[in-house]
Amino acid sequence: MKNLTYLFYLLPILFYAQDDLLDGLEPDQSTTVTSTWKSLKVVNFETTKLVAKNEFQLIISHRFGSVENGFDDLFGLDQAVTRFQFVYGITDWMHIEASRSSFNKTYQLASKFKLKEQETTGFPFSISAFTAVDINTGLDKEVLPKIEFENRLGYTAQVIIARKISKNYLLKLAQHFS
Repeated sequence: MKNLTYLFYLLPILFYAQDDLLDGLEPDQSTTVTSTWKSLKVVNFETTKLVAKNEFQLIISHRFGSVENGFDDLFGLDQAVTRFQFVYGITDWMHIEASRSSFNKTYQLASKFKLKEQETTGFPFSISAFTAVDINTGLDKEVLPKIEFENRLGYTAQVIIARKISKNYLLKLAQHFS
């Protein structure tokens, strides 16, 4: 009978169902993967990286021309294309861009959206979307007298899917519509 009394007192401990309040302070097991990309672009292609909220960046890109003519073109410097790009992060999942390129005197307004982030134990990919409108101001009205403003416009939409496989290896798939 004495053993039954001890069992009666110890039995509620086995069915203790209340959660420990300190468990709520522990982080989720599924965390987002960081530093998939270190820059906004890789060569000429967009990545899934965005500018942080309220951050402003000025990016100056310089692409040399052909080096075939040697000193005549200063090894491609005379044919170089320069681009000034201003990027502002509106939120952590969206940024906007405005740029000007010396190639055809093109202006570009663009935006990039983070749709989904890669998680360590959850979603396996990072997905972003990029949209842009280009305005070609280099087209000459004397050469093309019937050109209208809508003929100067170009549109771009891109879906970027990336996966960080390890510290040194990344996989990127980008569908581009232009």
